[in-house]
Amino acid sequence: MDRLTAANSAFALNLFKKLSQNNNTANVFFSPLSISSALTMVSLGPPNKSLLQWLFVLYILLPCLLKDMDFQLIMVLLPTDSYPLWFLQDFLAGTQKFYRAELATVDFQYNSDNTRKQINQWVKDQTEGKICDLLPEHSIDKRTKLVLVNAIYFRADWAEKFQDKFTMEMPFRLNMEKKMVNMMFLKKKLPLGHIPECRCRVLELPYEGKEFSMMILLPDDIEDSSTGLEQVILTFWFPPFLPLK
Repeated sequence: MDRLTAANSAFALNLFKKLSQNNNTANVFFSPLSISSALTMVSLGPPNKSLLQWLFVLYILLPCLLKDMDFQLIMVLLPTDSYPLWFLQDFLAGTQKFYRAELATVDFQYNSDNTRKQINQWVKDQTEGKICDLLPEHSIDKRTKLVLVNAIYFRADWAEKFQDKFTMEMPFRLNMEKKMVNMMFLKKKLPLGHIPECRCRVLELPYEGKEFSMMILLPDDIEDSSTGLEQVILTFWFPPFLPLK
C-alpha cells in the first residue's frame, strides 16, 4: 500500500505541475486517483514497449496494487457496437477484477450524440448531479471507437464540526496580495506538522469516521507570484521508477 501511495502522489504532483504551468496562480481541482485508475486500467492491455511508457508516466502504479484499496471507483468501457472490437478475455477479466469495470456497447457510428448524452447522464447520476456535462457537443462522433468513463464521488461531514456563528471575515493571502474573505473558525487539537525542507505546515482535517482526511499544505511565506508550493513539489519529487521490493 505504501508503494501505491508513493506512486500516486508522484503522479499527482507531476500532473498538478503540468496543469498549472501556464497559470501557476489559478485554482486547480482534479482527482489524481480517478485519472491514474483510468490509465492503469488501460495499461492492462498494451505489451512490451507501450506498457513501459505507461508505467513511466504512472511511476509504476501497477494495476495489481489497486486490489488492496477499499475505495469505490465506478468505471465502464464503452466500445461501439457498429465496429467490432475484440477484447482479450484476460484484459476483460483484469478490468473486472481490479476495477469492477463493466463492458457496455453503444452506437457511435449512427447515434453518437445520443450516446454522448447517455454518458453524461450516467456521470450525472453517479456524482449526484455534481457533474452534468462531462462530454461537450462534438466531443465524440462516428470515428469514436472506445470511451472509458469513470466517476468518483465523495461527500462527508467533518469529524470536528465548524459552527456558522464563528465564521468571520479574515485576511487571505493571495500570492503577494491580501483580500478579506469569510473564514470558518475551529478551536480544537488537530494533527499539525511542519516540514522545514518545504518551509510549509501541514494540517490534517479528518472527516467523520476518520477514514478520510483533508490535508492542507500552507507555505510559511510566499516570496513571489507563484503559489508557494513549488518547493513542496521539488522536495517530494519521486524518481521515475520506484523500487519493486
